[in-house]
Amino acid sequence: MKKPETYLVLNAPEFEGYGTGSGHYDEAAEAKDRKENALHLMIMMVGIIFCLGVTTFLAGKDLIYYVKGTKQTVACNPSNRTVGFQAPDGKTYTVDISWAMTDENTIDIYYMGTDYADAMVMTNVTLWICCYVVFGILFFVVLHFILKNLKPKRHAV
Repeated sequence: MKKPETYLVLNAPEFEGYGTGSGHYDEAAEAKDRKENALHLMIMMVGIIFCLGVTTFLAGKDLIYYVKGTKQTVACNPSNRTVGFQAPDGKTYTVDISWAMTDENTIDIYYMGTDYADAMVMTNVTLWICCYVVFGILFFVVLHFILKNLKPKRHAV
């Protein structure tokens, strides 16, 4: 954010009330600065809305795979980054499980129909909840400051 302009235009003898600009309040300059600050916040809001949209898309994709997909439980070693599974077509496919956060010796893999190459591991629900909480809080905080900046100020000067 840029440094706010001075809204009180004063001359040298401002304390005695002399001069051409003594005590003059520049309302237009303040309104311009408030709109510029709100514009920066609106750009941040677009980024937050984009992140919420991507989070919703990815969570929805996981949900679709969970509800309509085929589940296969595969033995794995938690220290490995990938796991191979035997598909019904007889081929072996590899799935990245590095982000699955599992300590168990088995993991559930989901795929749609006969699309075995796009098999995936479900994302932990806690991650989705944390993403929604963080982006939701950011959304409402930035919205509050946007509305605060756009609200007209009342001055006694």
